Parts: sequence; C-alpha cells; structure tokens
Amino acid sequence: MNYYKTNGNMYGSPDLRQLYAEISEVEEEHVTQYESLIDPTETWLEKWVLHEFTEVSNYYTCYMTEVDPRIKGIWEMFLNFELEHLRIAGETLQKQEGRDPEELVGSDLPTPATFETNREYVTKVLMDTGNLRLVEAGQWKPLEELPEDWTSHRYQELVQADDSPSEAVISMRMLAAGAELIRTGNQGLAQRAGEIRAEFLDGEDSPNTAPFDGDLATPIEMEVERLGDKATMVANVKAIDFEKTADRPSSLEKPKRRNSKNGTGDRTSKRACVRS
Repeated sequence: MNYYKTNGNMYGSPDLRQLYAEISEVEEEHVTQYESLIDPTETWLEKWVLHEFTEVSNYYTCYMTEVDPRIKGIWEMFLNFELEHLRIAGETLQKQEGRDPEELVGSDLPTPATFETNREYVTKVLMDTGNLRLVEAGQWKPLEELPEDWTSHRYQELVQADDSPSEAVISMRMLAAGAELIRTGNQGLAQRAGEIRAEFLDGEDSPNTAPFDGDLATPIEMEVERLGDKATMVANVKAIDFEKTADRPSSLEKPKRRNSKNGTGDRTSKRACVRS
C-alpha cells in the first residue's frame, strides 16, 4: 500500500498514476482486513517473537526442500541469521515480560512445507468463489443474491463514473498483444477467459470494462500453433533481416579523429562526418 501511495504519483504516464492510485485503495482495504486478523491481546514482544519464528520456519522449509547444494548453502546461511534474530527476540521477551518464548512457539520446528504446483487448487478457488461478494456482518453472497442497496454498488457508481484505470490498462495490453492476457496450461480455461471475466462482474461495471465478446480470446501461444509454418517463417525473416544488418556500421558511431599537430584534426573529422 505504501509503495503505491508514495511512488505511484512519480510516474510520467497519467495512465500509470491513475492505475497505482486505484491499486493503493485496494491495498488499503487489504491492510484493514489483515489488521482484523491480529490478536488484540498480543503484546508487541509477542508479535516480535512470532514474526521471527515465522521467518525461521520459512527458511527452514527452503533449506530442507532445496536440491541444489549451492542454493541449499544460501538457505542455511539465512536460516542461521533468523535463528539468531529469534534468540534475541526470545531473550527480550524473557527479560521484559518474564515469559518463556516456548510458551508461544514450542521447542520444535514445524514439518517443512513443500513448494509445488497448486494450479488446480487455484483454478478451483477461482471458479468456486469468483461470484461471491462480501456483504454486511462479514457474510458472503453470490452475485444473484446481492441486495439492491449493496454498498459497493454505490461506491462503484462514484469511483468508476469516468472509467476505471485498471480496465483501461488491461484493454491497452490486450490490444497491443492482440490476444487475451491469460497464460495457462489449461487451454479450456484460456478459451473461456472472456466468458469468465463477464460472469464474475457484479452489476455496476465501468464504462470501459475490457472486452469479453471473443474478439481477442485467442492466447498468443495458441495463435502461433494455429499458424504453424507461417509463424516460423515470420521468425526466420526477422532473423535474416538482423543478420543482413549486423555488419553495417551504426549511425550512432562517432567518426574517428585524426591526430594533427596543427590542430586541424577536429575540423577534418567533422567535414568527413558531414560528407558521409
């Protein structure tokens, strides 16, 4: 959130400035949600110990699951750093609050997590929850059950009255690519990109919502496969053109200066440059 709010206004592009302003509002909401998960009875020292323990656990997982010996050594080094941080935090907790840090984190490291593909899980979550929206009292409702006075509809009417910056950037990228921006190994999901985006809209859409009528629904990889040899020929032509021009002198190269004792070398060099 801080990055988007403090750096977003420094970009020269008005599209980027507006996009980052929009993202900063979303991130501010995320921060509020995360704050609501914090135990209000925890002391600052308890939070510190738990923070360091989490870092130890993460690096321990990286160390235990790494297969490259060189990288494994790097994870071990950072694990040692974090173990020392945890020791310092634990000693501070003991000194200031008279509590044993093992009360919070125990005496054993957790079973290492695993880093592996979760595409199927993410796809399932997307399809199962994409049409749910948060309503009063922290409840979730599907789009068709949203109340007419849903607060977010009023917000959308106000904020998106003059288009949505994020939708503008998405549309520009789609137009530049000539295709949907989704990249997935699930071709069925990729072909339904426009349909899915339309299905998960919630009623008060921005006037410049990215197109989803199928005109740009072909991912680039599928287009290359469809073109076959034609796509290969285009790539070869580009390579040949590059080879033809590789030996040409660059127009940005400076002409070589001639050494002259009478001081005319610079003038000769400039005249040679003009004639060429």
